[in-house]
Amino acid sequence: SRASEKRSDVGGYNYDFVRSPPDSLCCGVCVLPYREPHLLGCCGKKICESCIDCVRQARKPCPYCNQRITSLLDKELRAKVLDMAVYCSYKSRGCDWSGELRHLQRHVRDDCQCTGNTCRYHCGQHFSS
Repeated sequence: SRASEKRSDVGGYNYDFVRSPPDSLCCGVCVLPYREPHLLGCCGKKICESCIDCVRQARKPCPYCNQRITSLLDKELRAKVLDMAVYCSYKSRGCDWSGELRHLQRHVRDDCQCTGNTCRYHCGQHFSS
């Protein structure tokens, strides 16, 4: 899965950020920058959508206030997270792209020249397919 090598569908964004994300943009549960951040109606804290799902699947109460979880997507916070600059997932293969997180998947899918296969003769070269 090319665009999601460093990504997991659980928790926040686990990418190489140009600047360390501030705590205000990181989930208290997974400690990564929020992925689909939700405002908890029970206590006003914020948490990633998939972190909420994990808590609910475990049939646990809110990890902050111990009440039943209710939540709403925080679109303003999501925009702030997507504004953060990241390096390409293939930086280690030589890609020098960096840009807003919201553009990373498109870059990897459409533009990155470093997503292909490694030379089978172990010369270190990468090819686009």
